[in-house]
Amino acid sequence: MKKKKIDEVTVGMILAQPVLGPKKVNLIPAGTKIDNELIEKLHRWEIESVDIVEEASSDDEEIELNEQKTRKVFQKTYSKAVSCTKNVLKNIVDNEPLHVEEVKSAVQEMIDKVIDNTDVMLQLTQLNVLENHLFSHSVNVSTYALIVGVYLNLPQEQLRELGTAALLHDIGMAKLEETLWNHDKSLTSSAFEVVKTHPLLGAEVLEKLANYPKSVINAIRQH
Repeated sequence: MKKKKIDEVTVGMILAQPVLGPKKVNLIPAGTKIDNELIEKLHRWEIESVDIVEEASSDDEEIELNEQKTRKVFQKTYSKAVSCTKNVLKNIVDNEPLHVEEVKSAVQEMIDKVIDNTDVMLQLTQLNVLENHLFSHSVNVSTYALIVGVYLNLPQEQLRELGTAALLHDIGMAKLEETLWNHDKSLTSSAFEVVKTHPLLGAEVLEKLANYPKSVINAIRQH
């Protein structure tokens, strides 16, 4: 294991230790193979150095290559869900009907990916934790909820409702000033009281702009 400065990190190297962010959040798990996208993120997150393992064998490289391809496929699903959440909030701000089919498609893809490979989906929740906070948070919550739902052997319909409620649980934020949620500072007591109204606002929005099961609306109202 060798510690390398970020400027010395190149594509193909493998992390020997996880990359930690603020409050010791696990941003990138150990064993991840470095690619250009990760290098850009390390620079953007202002990470100074990382621990790198020795070069992998040809068999290990083939395994890592396959895992990297898998992560890219899963990243598309994750990014689709983030984009979907952004679109939902924009629809709410513009007082337009929600694109129910877009949400349904995004949630179904997440269900399929969680069933296929839970570990990769968990890795993505760690890699995207600092970017597009509100949107990635919504996708991460949906991922965690679906992992639990799959573990409990919930039927597909209940998984869809669970994943949808988790993905849309913070949509009430769209009814608040963006300065209340798009920042990285602690809220004042008065601001926090305002933010606490977002579950009720979110439930009201869903009832007006889309036709969702009561289970989804109630989950958003009560979270």
